[in-house]
Amino acid sequence: MATEFKLPDLGEGIEDADVLRVLVHEGAEIAVDDAVIEIETEKATVEVPSEVAGRVTRVMVSQGDTIKPGQLILLVEPVGAESGADGASPPTAAEAAPAPVQPDAPAP
Repeated sequence: MATEFKLPDLGEGIEDADVLRVLVHEGAEIAVDDAVIEIETEKATVEVPSEVAGRVTRVMVSQGDTIKPGQLILLVEPVGAESGADGASPPTAAEAAPAPVQPDAPAP
């Protein structure tokens, strides 16, 4: 399930901001604290860091847009959330690893 990343509160008295650049695209993987957009308010130009990690499934803003705190910026799908064709989750590394061979075990 996708996680919504919304523009955080920009500080007291700041009601909107202009999007100068969108720094991510659909399909990109992002980590927490990666810059996702660059905005300009009446007080400053800042890069907005992501509060979520995963693969960007949808970018909801464009360069030139005026956005408000709380407005949806991105939809992000957690990496590894994809299911196999049968709907089961892929095996973890521990589950996929072969069982260790015991050196004292007799050969079959």
